[in-house]
Amino acid sequence: MRLMTPHLVKPCVKTPKNDAVAADAIPDTVSRPNMRLVPIKSTESHALLAAHRARQAFVKAHSA
Repeated sequence: MRLMTPHLVKPCVKTPKNDAVAADAIPDTVSRPNMRLVPIKSTESHALLAAHRARQAFVKAHSA
């Protein structure tokens, strides 16, 4: 599995946006040699991000 950001696929879409057209553009985009892909995060990384988001929500609620 390889992940890519949607804003990199958008220039490859030639017609108005819908799911089928975007699905056709994805293989063309992935096959480009200089394409930057998004690294897959580990379970520990997801847990750490969830903790940071929860803390941010608590701080926001406390200071509201």
